[in-house]
Amino acid sequence: MKARISIAQIGREVELEMENPETFIAEVEAAFVSEESLFWVTDTKNNLVAIPLARIAFVEIETKESTVSVGFA
Repeated sequence: MKARISIAQIGREVELEMENPETFIAEVEAAFVSEESLFWVTDTKNNLVAIPLARIAFVEIETKESTVSVGFA
């Protein structure tokens, strides 16, 4: 499954691959509760990315049920 984290005031989204959305949600919530200022993730290009917690605009998780394919023939 995929997740996208939008970074406020930059207009950039970091796209991630994850196996367990519940674990990822718990990691994001734990990061906000902690005293840390950065949330470290590995993106789909295998880059290690630090995201300032204060700049996270939204987190979007794509599930198998929410994937919609639209084709034009």
